[in-house]
Amino acid sequence: MESLRNIEPSAESSSEEELMDVRVKKEVQVIDKTERCLQILNHASKCQNPKCFAASCLRMKMIIDHSRQCGNRIECVACRQLLALCFHHASQCKEKQECKVTFCEYLRPIYIESLLNAI
Repeated sequence: MESLRNIEPSAESSSEEELMDVRVKKEVQVIDKTERCLQILNHASKCQNPKCFAASCLRMKMIIDHSRQCGNRIECVACRQLLALCFHHASQCKEKQECKVTFCEYLRPIYIESLLNAI
């Protein structure tokens, strides 16, 4: 009888699997959200239309303008989030010439240096 208990799946393993499924779904949602934000950043950094109707373009432009003028970027949540997004872009940027995405030209060398220091 004892050996049959070991073969049957336990309630604990089932709940662990459910937790893993929830975690995977959340990770996918975070990746999707990050990709959408990167697309908006890319568009807003290049967009010259002050009345652009693209999703979230005007909001991203306002955040970019704020970050350029903010005197407290280290403690400002909006600035830190934008810088993290820009750093993520810079880590993936494949532009051969000057990239129009906000802060990319400044952050890309920092990213490359961090890779070299990690070696």
